[in-house]
Amino acid sequence: MKKTLIMLWLFCILYTVQLHHFSVTFAQGTGVIAPTTIVGAVAWQPEGEKLLVRGRGDEDQWTVWVHNPAQPLVEFGSFDTPPSIAWSPDGTRFFAGRNIVSADTLEIIVTLDAASGIGGWSPDSTQVLAWADENFVLLGMFDATTGQLIRTISTSDAPPDAVSWSPDGAYFALVQPTGETNIISAQTGNLVTTVTMEYPIGLRWSPDSNYIAAAFLEQVEPGTQVILPNALEPTLVSVMIWDVSTGTIMAQFSGLQSIPTVVRWHPTQTEISVGTTNGLLYTFDYTSGQQPNVLLTSVVINSMDYSPFGGRLVLGGNAPRQSSSISQTEAIDVDLPLWVETVFDNTLIYLVPDPSLDRLADIQAACVADAPGVATLPAPESTPQPDAIAAVESLAAQDVTALTIDALPAYIAQVESLPEGSIPPACAADLIAVAEAVMAEGE
Repeated sequence: MKKTLIMLWLFCILYTVQLHHFSVTFAQGTGVIAPTTIVGAVAWQPEGEKLLVRGRGDEDQWTVWVHNPAQPLVEFGSFDTPPSIAWSPDGTRFFAGRNIVSADTLEIIVTLDAASGIGGWSPDSTQVLAWADENFVLLGMFDATTGQLIRTISTSDAPPDAVSWSPDGAYFALVQPTGETNIISAQTGNLVTTVTMEYPIGLRWSPDSNYIAAAFLEQVEPGTQVILPNALEPTLVSVMIWDVSTGTIMAQFSGLQSIPTVVRWHPTQTEISVGTTNGLLYTFDYTSGQQPNVLLTSVVINSMDYSPFGGRLVLGGNAPRQSSSISQTEAIDVDLPLWVETVFDNTLIYLVPDPSLDRLADIQAACVADAPGVATLPAPESTPQPDAIAAVESLAAQDVTALTIDALPAYIAQVESLPEGSIPPACAADLIAVAEAVMAEGE
C-alpha cells in the first residue's frame, strides 16, 4: 500500500527513460500555451533562447511545442501518450518520444526502433539512450543521426522503476523496486555504489554529476512535527542529496508542506528548487543548511527548469484561479509571502528565484566570461567589432553589487544597448529580469 501511494508521485522526467527567512519572488511574465489544459514538461535550450514544452489538450492529445518567449509558438507534433523531451547538449536537436528532431527546421532526423521513448543524450550529442528490449532489462545506446543500436548494457534480471543518466555520461542511476538505487558505470554496466533511496520523487543529477537529489515521503509516528497537512497518515516530506561516490547523504531538508513533483539544480550555484502539487516552490542552498525560501505560485507545478545562466525559472503545470490557489494553502503551517497572479489554464510562468544584486553579479560574470561572438564572429555592419568588445568590457567593469535601486534602470538600458552577438541573448534576458526583480523588491 505504501509503495502504491508513493509511486503515484514518482516523477523522473528529464534524462530518465520512462517506464510506462522567506522571500518574495518577482515574475517576469506568463505565456499562454493553447489549446492545452496541462503543461506537463518544460526544458530550456542550452543556449537559453527556446523552450521545449509538452502539454495535454482537451481531446487528451499530448503536444510538443518549441517556444520562444519573444516569438509565436511553434508546434512540432501530437502524441497519444506523453512523450519524453530533452534538448541535445549542443542545442541543435531535441528528442520527442522516439523521434530526434532538428531544432532549426523541426524535421525528424531519425525515429528509433526502440522499446521506449528516448531517455537522455550523451555529453557530445552523438548518442541517445532508450530501452533496447521489450523486457526493459537491456539499455540501448543508439546513434543520434542514424538510429543504429551501438551497444547494450544489462541492468538486472528485473526492470528498474526508473533510469537516470548522469550529465557527464559516466553513470546510470537505476531506481530498483527493492528500495535501493544502484549507480552503475555507463561504459561497463558494473556497480559503482548503492544508495538506500526508497521511491524517490523527481530524481535529478547535479550538473557536475557528483550528486543526486530527490524528494521522499516517509510515514512517521502521530505527533511528529512538520508533517504533511491533510495526509491520510502522518507523513514527513524531505529532500535529500546523496554523494554518488560514497552513497552517503550530503544534506537533508525536512518539513515540506506539500507533495513534491519536480526537483531542479541551479546550473552554477549551490541551489536547488522543488516544485509541489499546490503551487509551493521551495528554493534552498544545499551547503548552508539554512531554512529554504518558500513561494506560493498560482500553478500546480508539474515541471520547471532553470535558464542556462540561472537567473530565471520557468514553471509549467495546471493553473487554477487565484482563489483556488489560496484555498489550497489554508492548512499550511508557515507564514508565507504570497506571490499569486490571477491566471487560468495553459500558462507558463517565468520567475526570478533570487532577486538580489549578488545573483546579478554572478550572471554578469558568466555573460562576459566567454562573450561568444565578440572575438570570433563578425559584428553587425552598423556596429564595428571593436565597439562590441568595448561594450562588453564596459559591462564587465560594472560593480553591480554596489548599484542602487535608482541606478538599475540605467544598467538595464546598458544591457539592452549591447551590440548583437556581444553576449548571449538569453544571458542578457537573465540580467534584465533579475535587475527588474531587484527593483520590484526594493519598491
